[in-house]
Amino acid sequence: MKQKYNYSKYMQSAFLIALLIITLQLILAGCESTPTEVEDYEPQPMLSAFLFNGEPLDSIMLESVGSLYAKYEPGQNAIGGADIYVIALDNQGQDTLFFNFDAGAGVYRPTNAAVWGVPQGNKQYRVEAHKPSEDLYLWAETVVPDTFSLTVSPAPVGIDPEGVAFLDTMTREDANIKLEWTTPSSPVGGYVIPITCLSEDYIPLDPDFDPIEDDISEDSSLVNFDIVLPNFNYRELPWILFEYEGWHEIQLQAADPEYWEYFFSVFRLYMGQITNVEYNVNGGIGIVAGLARNKFRVYVEKVE
Repeated sequence: MKQKYNYSKYMQSAFLIALLIITLQLILAGCESTPTEVEDYEPQPMLSAFLFNGEPLDSIMLESVGSLYAKYEPGQNAIGGADIYVIALDNQGQDTLFFNFDAGAGVYRPTNAAVWGVPQGNKQYRVEAHKPSEDLYLWAETVVPDTFSLTVSPAPVGIDPEGVAFLDTMTREDANIKLEWTTPSSPVGGYVIPITCLSEDYIPLDPDFDPIEDDISEDSSLVNFDIVLPNFNYRELPWILFEYEGWHEIQLQAADPEYWEYFFSVFRLYMGQITNVEYNVNGGIGIVAGLARNKFRVYVEKVE
């Protein structure tokens, strides 16, 4: 078994935000018929917030859509000076969580989280963003899914310093990792399974990869994902989802119906079935999502 390391905390849902940008770029490229129309596109405001059951809500993003031809950098097109808050519509001891703009990071941070607490399962929340000077008013609502239990096979062998369960070292020659879970009591649109390689060494697991003759693409991602329809509670993870050697974090996310519609619509867009992604933000574009998740880690070793 590989030695455990204390990893720095990754931005939760960063890959989802990046996916949102990529999706928007596809929409612009597909809907505009001439280069002039693309260049004349007036950037829309975009609100992104992910409320995880039982976890602190550490940031919310409000930004304008950047150039279709420029590389996306988080926070580069942030809209500062807005009033952003989260309202617990069910109350039950929570009222309003307020946010201030962090110019250095390009995101909004909560100011009264210690009093407000964390998003709770089976509760409804409303996220609002106001900036009267730019005539901006964006809002969306979500119900955070309830907790659920996850069984992993092979079973975890320990808990790392961050409190995340981990499996023994595995290779692509081992049997697939199997997931089985209970169904949350609240409505769930479906399940998203992000798989993130925590190592940035980019050592391909492909035994045919030649480090001298073969190159790794500059836009290679350390994140893959899978989806599961809401009426299923079992999944085997194919090893093709694990591309590089190193520690991987696997999450099973139960998504609210609105977020699931957004996420699944991305697949339908890629397949040419639809021309517009399903956003749930009013007054602009973006996604306000309620989720519950379980996660674990595994070290995947290359077979020489």
